Amino acid sequence: MKLTFSQEQLNRFFPYHLIMDKNLVVLSCSNDILNLIDTVEGKSFLDIFNIRNIGYTQESFTPDTLHNFINRPLKIQLKSNQQLIIGGKFEDLADNGRFLFYGDLCPATNEDIINDDSASDNVLPELAFHQHIINEIPSDIAVFNIDRTYLFVNASVERDPQIRKWMIDKKDEDHCVLKNIPMSIALNRKRLFEKVLNSKKIKSWEEKIVEDGEANYYLRSFYPVLDDNGDVKQVIRYGVNITDRKLIEEQLVINEKRYRDLYAYSPALIYTHNLDGKLLSCNPAILNILGYSEEDIVNTDIQNLLPAYDRKNIRRDYFDKIIKEGNSKGIFRVIPKQGNKVLYLYYQNYLVDESDSSSYVIGFSQDITDRINTEKKLRMAKLATENIAKQKQIFLANMSHEIRTPINGILGLNKLLLKTKLDAQQENYVKLSSESINNLLIIINDILDIEKIGFGKIEFENHPFNISDKVLRTIQLFQYKAKEKELELLFDNNVSTEFVVNGDQYRFSQIISNLLSNAIKFTQAGSVTVSMNVVNEMQGKAMLEFSVRDTGIGINEEDILKIFKPFEQASLSITRKYGGTGLGLSICKKLIELLDGSINVYSQVGKGSEFIFTIPFERNFEYKEEKNQSSVINYSKLRDKKILIGEDVELNQFLIKNLLESWGCAVDVVDNGIRIIEMLTLSDYDIILMDIQMPVMDGLTAAKHIRGMDDQVKANIPILAFTASVMQEDINKYRNVKMNDFILKPYSDELLHEKLISVLNINDPGEVLVNVESDETEVEPVSVSKLYDLSEIRSLSRNDEKIFNKIINMLISTLSVEGENIKSSAMDNDWETVSGIVHKIKTSLIHIRVDSLKDIIIKLEKNYSDYDLESLNSFVDELCNTLTEIVGCLKNDIDTLIEG
Repeated sequence: MKLTFSQEQLNRFFPYHLIMDKNLVVLSCSNDILNLIDTVEGKSFLDIFNIRNIGYTQESFTPDTLHNFINRPLKIQLKSNQQLIIGGKFEDLADNGRFLFYGDLCPATNEDIINDDSASDNVLPELAFHQHIINEIPSDIAVFNIDRTYLFVNASVERDPQIRKWMIDKKDEDHCVLKNIPMSIALNRKRLFEKVLNSKKIKSWEEKIVEDGEANYYLRSFYPVLDDNGDVKQVIRYGVNITDRKLIEEQLVINEKRYRDLYAYSPALIYTHNLDGKLLSCNPAILNILGYSEEDIVNTDIQNLLPAYDRKNIRRDYFDKIIKEGNSKGIFRVIPKQGNKVLYLYYQNYLVDESDSSSYVIGFSQDITDRINTEKKLRMAKLATENIAKQKQIFLANMSHEIRTPINGILGLNKLLLKTKLDAQQENYVKLSSESINNLLIIINDILDIEKIGFGKIEFENHPFNISDKVLRTIQLFQYKAKEKELELLFDNNVSTEFVVNGDQYRFSQIISNLLSNAIKFTQAGSVTVSMNVVNEMQGKAMLEFSVRDTGIGINEEDILKIFKPFEQASLSITRKYGGTGLGLSICKKLIELLDGSINVYSQVGKGSEFIFTIPFERNFEYKEEKNQSSVINYSKLRDKKILIGEDVELNQFLIKNLLESWGCAVDVVDNGIRIIEMLTLSDYDIILMDIQMPVMDGLTAAKHIRGMDDQVKANIPILAFTASVMQEDINKYRNVKMNDFILKPYSDELLHEKLISVLNINDPGEVLVNVESDETEVEPVSVSKLYDLSEIRSLSRNDEKIFNKIINMLISTLSVEGENIKSSAMDNDWETVSGIVHKIKTSLIHIRVDSLKDIIIKLEKNYSDYDLESLNSFVDELCNTLTEIVGCLKNDIDTLIEG
C-alpha cells in the first residue's frame, strides 16, 4: 500500500490511526488518539498499548513478527485506561518502510479488563472487577460468616495476597496470632461481634495497635447484613486509620490542659464578662485576692465590686471605650469581700467578637495596691522633702541677707580706709582684708546655689590675672594663722612673676585657700609649703601644677577617697578635734575638675600630706598690670545713658537716682510695673532697672509684658533685675521672662557699674582704669547709738551733707508712716499687708544696720503663717516700738551726725 493521503485526510477517513516504523516506534497519530493520551510520538507501540486478541500474547508482537499481523483483525488496549479498546488492522506502507494501524473504538469485555493470572477460577468476572476496586479502597474491609470466619478481606486488611488467601475460613484470633497482635484485641472484637449478632445493629469502636514500634489508631465498625427474614447472614467489618486525627486530639487535650493549668495557676488575675458587665468566669487568682468563691462572683455585675464613687463613671470610662476601640487599659479600684480596704488592679482588657453576636471581654489584671500605696508614701515624702528644701532656701536666702550686710559694711570701710593716708604695710593689710571678703562672698554664693556644684553648672569668669601674684596674696592671708601655730609658711615658686593667664582668679584662690586652710589646721609643728610649676606650655596654653605640702597628722590610706566626698572627713575623731563641715575638699575637687584639671593626694600618717593638682590655663601676653598706683572706675562711660527705674521704696528710689545721676545718667523713677510699661510706651530708654517685688504689678509680670510688645526695639530693651534673692529657683524665673541679668540688694557702686556696662555692652578697654591721686578722706565715725549705724549712709551720700541730710529725713518719714501702717494692718488681722510693708522697709533697715530687728522681720515677712495671733501681735509691738525709738534717735542726733 502506498500512502497518498495528507494528515488532514487521514484524520477524516481514519479517526483512530497511527503510523510507526519497522521498530514499532510511533511516528504520528490521529487527533482522537491524542485526546486519549498526552503524547505518543517517539514512544514504542508496546509501551502504550496491550494486544488483547485471544490467541495473541504481548510477547508475540515484535518488530520481527510484525509482518504476521498485516491485514489481520487486531484489538489494542490503552495501558493508561484499560476501558479504551481500538479494533482495527495494520497495513504495510511498502514504499517507505512504515506501517499504518487504523480502526475504531469497540466495547471492552471482562476478558479485556481482568488478567487471567489474578482471577480465581470460581469468581465471576464482575466480582473480580469489584474485588479490584475494593482492594484499592484505603479503608480495611472484611466480610465474616456468622461463625466469625473470614469470607473476604481487602488489601488494606492484609497486603500479602497469599496471607489473604490463607485467611479465608479462618477466624480473627488466627490472624491476630499470625500478626502478633495482642489477643486482648481479638477477644474484644469477638465480644463486639456477638453484640452485633444479638442486636442486629451496627457497633463502632476505637483500637490501638502497635506496629513496628509505632502506635496506630483505628476507628472500626461491625455492620450486620440481614437476609429477607431479618436474620444476620453476614457481618462486614470496615475501618479507617485515624492515627493522625488521634494524635491531633491528644495534642489538643494536652494543650487544653496546659491552658487550663495556665488559667488556674497563673498569678495574673484573669476573668471574662459580657458587654452588660456580667462576670462569666474568674480564675482562682482573682478569687483568692478578692476573697470570693466562684459561686459568689460568677454571673454578678462587675459594678458590684467597685466603690460607689467609681460606679457612675464606669460606662463612660470603660464600657464605651472598649466597645469603640476593642481594648482598654487602666486601673480598677475594687472592694474585696471583707471590704476593709480598696485594692488597685491594673487591667488590660480586650473585646472578643463572636459571629453569633455574643461578644465578650477577656480581662487581665495585676494587683498594684502595694505599688500605689508606696507611690503615695513617696509623694508625701517628696512633698515633705520639697517643703524642707523650700525652708532651706528661705533660710539660706535670709542668711545671705544677714551675712551680706556686715560684709558690705566691711568692704565699705576698706574703701574708706584706702582713701586715707596709709603706709605700704597698712595698704597691703587693707587689700588683703578686701580680698578675703571677696573670697568669702564667693563661698557664700556657692552655699546659696550649692545645687550648681552638684550639677556642674558653675559659671566661671575669664579675665586676665597674674597667677604668681594671686598665689602669693592668697598665701599671705594665712601668714598670721601660721604664725600663731609657729608654723613655717613657704612659697616655692618656679613660675615667672610676670606670668599672666586668663581665668577665674576667685575660684582659683578658693581652691588654694581651702587646701592651705586644711594644711594649717591639721599641722601642729613644722611647715606648710606651696609650690607652683609649669608642667608644659605650647600654642599659648600652659599646664600648671600646684602643690600644698604639710608636716601634719597625715591621712590613712583607706580614708583618702573618703575625704573628697561632701560633708565627710577622714574620721569622727578628726571632726570632733578639728571641726569643719567636710565641704572644702569636695568643692576643691569639683572646681578643679570643672576647670579640666585633676587632683591627687599623697599622705603618710604622722608625717604629713601633699595635695597636688594641675589646671590648664590660657596665657595672656598683652595684659599689663598697673602697679603702685591708686585707680578708680571710670563712671563717665554711662554719661547721658537714659535709665528707667522701677522701685517702690522711696529711700531706695532716692539712693539709686542720686547715684546714677552722679554718673551723668538721665533717670526716671516709678513705683510699679504698670507705670514702667506706660513710661516705656511714651519715651525711649537705654535700660530698665526693675525691682522684683512692687505693688500693682510686680517686676516679673512687667518684664513679660515688655517682651511681648509689638515695637521690637522697646520689646528688646535690656532689663536688669533688682532682687533680694538669688536662689536658683528665682534666677530661673528671671531668665524665663528674658531679663538680661540681676543684681543682689544691697549692691556696691562697682558691681552696679559693672552690671550696667556688661548689659549695655559698653566695651572700651582703654578706659577701664584711670589713674588718680589718693585724697585724704576722713573716716565717718560710727554712731554712738546702739540701734543703728549710719556709716553706709555716709558712704552712699559721698560726704555730701545735703544728700546725707535728705536721706536721714526720708528714713524718718518712711519709718514713721510705715510703722503706723503696720499697726493698723495688724489690728485688722491683715497679715499679708503687714508682710508687704515689712518687706518694703527691710532694705532701709539694712542700710542703717538695725541688727536687733532681723529675727522679727523674718517672722513677719516670710513666716507669719507659722505663728498664732498673740505671737504676731507681740512681734508687731516690738517692731513698732523699736521703729519709734529709731525715729526719735534720728531726729535728736541728725544735726550732730551731719556735723560729724
